[in-house]
Amino acid sequence: MMKYKLLSVLIIASILLPASINAEVQMNITIDASDLPRKLLKSTISTTIKPNDSISFLYPKWIPGIHGPKGPIKNIGGLTFTDNQNQILRWQRDWKDVYRFYVYPQPNTKQCNISLTYICNQNSVNSKGVDCFGYANLGIINWNTLLLYPEGTSVRDIIVSATIILPTGWDYGSALPVKDKKGDTLFIKKISLEEFIDMPLITAVNMKHIEIDKTKNATYYLHIAAHDSYDFDIPDSTLLPMKNLVKETELLFQRTHFDEYHFLLYLSDEAPSNGLEHRNSSLHGVSAGSLKKW
Repeated sequence: MMKYKLLSVLIIASILLPASINAEVQMNITIDASDLPRKLLKSTISTTIKPNDSISFLYPKWIPGIHGPKGPIKNIGGLTFTDNQNQILRWQRDWKDVYRFYVYPQPNTKQCNISLTYICNQNSVNSKGVDCFGYANLGIINWNTLLLYPEGTSVRDIIVSATIILPTGWDYGSALPVKDKKGDTLFIKKISLEEFIDMPLITAVNMKHIEIDKTKNATYYLHIAAHDSYDFDIPDSTLLPMKNLVKETELLFQRTHFDEYHFLLYLSDEAPSNGLEHRNSSLHGVSAGSLKKW
């Protein structure tokens, strides 16, 4: 009887943890957000490939916070594929699935470089929590809008090396593990594509960073982005419930699944209101001046 129980466990494990076709695919990603005030984002993605008749890349369809295959794709403004010799590669879209792109490399092609431009003006209800928005002095970036990745490998097994260029002089808040910062450029530690997409970033000229609490389990931060620094005049009575919330949560669950947690909050009458949970952070948007009223 015992061996049958063990067999059942193995079968269930094999269903829950499907084996990848290729383990640990490497992707180098550079996100250029320097034109975010003009509502433009650009990404460059490089990954090694094996020459084949065709290679398929996917744009994120199933993403955090959207309960269906509805990843925002309408605002891609430019897309180019090149090889390691900087020669343009022929490609086409799947007629049945707009999220799939077929690329046709040359026989000696060893690397595929993807250049993607995204236009940040899609204020639809269905995508506001997972889309990108750019204003004169504030921006919200969700990485799912800026990525293509090779089909056939679990996103857990795609390792990302990311570089992020912020607008000149802007600050940022995110759960991303930053390895180094030089000027306006962030260098992110290697993480899986699954983790990368689940860590959005807010950026602004005016930002405030508050350490909410530090317990034996984790450190909790609040990052606030605002169009006007006047909105940072926050009464202690507003922050106290957040500190209590952290303590009560740990008492309830007796553990955390993170070392750090980052509350990302933007105050804006231009950006859509929002509230979306992620593993190591949460992204919230409320109207300007809201913290003074609470």
